[in-house]
Amino acid sequence: MWYPGHIEKAKNRIRKNLKIVDAVVELLDARIPFSSRAYEYDELFQNKQRILVLNKEDLADPAITSQWIKFYKEDYDVISANLKRSDASSFLKKKNTSKDKGKIY
Repeated sequence: MWYPGHIEKAKNRIRKNLKIVDAVVELLDARIPFSSRAYEYDELFQNKQRILVLNKEDLADPAITSQWIKFYKEDYDVISANLKRSDASSFLKKKNTSKDKGKIY
């Protein structure tokens, strides 16, 4: 598949640095979680623990988001979030301290 130079450069840097990575966090749009995934990375990340964050949960239909969580949790840890309300790294650090925010499914 052809990509603009900057995307191919980024993919090469990911491949190079993946050796020192224990887990990968994929940030998806909760409104379109399937089409917002970088599907070509499945093979690249296959040996890494993966955490999917369904962001913008406040803009998505809660019932549909729940269905996506059920779909993805068969293979991944899944978190739904609204990162507009919170800094992403702080959110991930606090995920286990709140019962209604950052729950891992």
